[in-house]
Amino acid sequence: ATTPKILMASASAIFVEVHNKRYVLAAEAPICKEPLLGEFGQFSLRPAAAQVLAGTYNYVSVDQATADKFASATDIRSLIPENSVSTTVMPGDWRYYWQNAKENTSSSESGLHFGHYKAITTSTYLTHFHAAKTTVALHLGTSVDRGRRGVTVMLEKELGINLASKLRAILLMEADFNAANKLIYGNRLGAIEEMKFFLRTAFGDSSTFAGGGIHYKTQGMCQGNGAAPAA
Repeated sequence: ATTPKILMASASAIFVEVHNKRYVLAAEAPICKEPLLGEFGQFSLRPAAAQVLAGTYNYVSVDQATADKFASATDIRSLIPENSVSTTVMPGDWRYYWQNAKENTSSSESGLHFGHYKAITTSTYLTHFHAAKTTVALHLGTSVDRGRRGVTVMLEKELGINLASKLRAILLMEADFNAANKLIYGNRLGAIEEMKFFLRTAFGDSSTFAGGGIHYKTQGMCQGNGAAPAA
């Protein structure tokens, strides 16, 4: 007889086969291959990246699509100067964010879900600790180990249609990792007039986001793998 474990393994294999291209497609981009990978590195911290932002990079050997992206990065830097947006998370920022977050939002393979962070806001000491920890990570351009892992979730695009090729794949990251990104790239950059079009294009249009019409859509229904609670 077919056991639930065998059925789960078969379903997982099908999902991997159908969605593998989506997961690895970005690695095919020229920026992820030599010679650009050697010039920029995995995190674009090398001199070439600074040259792109300054508009002094030599585009001779770069394909047109990548050159267009580099030019866009140069344009954005001209509008948003270096260090013009604070990456320091104050305790008040952290408390306000979590007090207004929806507790039943799914996240975090580690199990540190939204409920934990909402509870933390009742403690001045814990709020200061988490705000300081997040600030250190932002200033160093790194993250804690658990912030580098996520839970892949398959959701129905249309209710009742569960064909593998018709499902939406999302990645649930750690709750505090997402919070830091939203505080900096959402609320603060969204308040800068010149960034509104860029953010609207990147994150979709809505009337509830600080960027003047942008909303971060958080998907629920995550089950298993220690990510809780499920919405």
